[in-house]
Amino acid sequence: TIFSSFLEHQASKTEDYAVASLLEQQLSSMVNKLHILIRELLRQDMEQSTLDEIFTMLEPWLKLDQDLSRELSVNIFQGALDAYVKGVKLGVNSPSNFTPGPYMIGAMIPRCCDPSKSVRRFAMECLQHLLRILSLYEGLAVETVEQALVQLQGINVRCNGEEGGKLEVGCVSQALVSVLGERVQHQHILSLLDSLVESVLDTQVGSVQGTIQVLTGLVVTRGSEVFQNISGFVRKLHDKMGLMLMDETADMCGDVATVVQQFCVHNTRGVVNSLI
Repeated sequence: TIFSSFLEHQASKTEDYAVASLLEQQLSSMVNKLHILIRELLRQDMEQSTLDEIFTMLEPWLKLDQDLSRELSVNIFQGALDAYVKGVKLGVNSPSNFTPGPYMIGAMIPRCCDPSKSVRRFAMECLQHLLRILSLYEGLAVETVEQALVQLQGINVRCNGEEGGKLEVGCVSQALVSVLGERVQHQHILSLLDSLVESVLDTQVGSVQGTIQVLTGLVVTRGSEVFQNISGFVRKLHDKMGLMLMDETADMCGDVATVVQQFCVHNTRGVVNSLI
């Protein structure tokens, strides 16, 4: 409801400076209060399920066509992840993995290739925090994780920094494939690929392009690990291509077909059976 009201005001694009300034102040105040609220929620219940609920509430706003919606969503989610990274304490009976992490990473990939620089910057920070959390549950040394994230930090400065700002989808996707391919463990690959397949139908053309490139790269390098699930992935991608033909991303159907082709390398029979 709060998001809706601000998006309605933003959509009006008032030329009255006083009104626009007041709306900007109200928006900043709202975001700050939401950050405080979320930090308090996590302080009271620093569990995976709490973070998952926060993400579930924000996820629909991550995909809307309005820049402000996507910017607010990744901004608030970045704050939640930051609070979780700094506050979570793992004990003897704690889970051994961060179950919702791979799906969240897949949902962040389109935003890392978003047309809005602000959205891209926050999304890249979210992605880094998610990889830190995954590694924390896996018991990896902080230094090992931070060393792997240097590449993403460099891309973030280059494409999304104050002096940068030009999106280079190819460079971003290549860096994402490299880091995710190295850092995401076997048990998380299925969930990550599934999330990426769902993200192919994003509202932003550049985001779709980046998502397909990351998906292709991971299928090439890690696709053999989901051998038993390849038929299901191909059926999903075939359905997505049918929807893309009716959208402005129709010319990227060939790129999705390339993903199917790469799946075929790992399980030819499964791909053929799913397309018959």
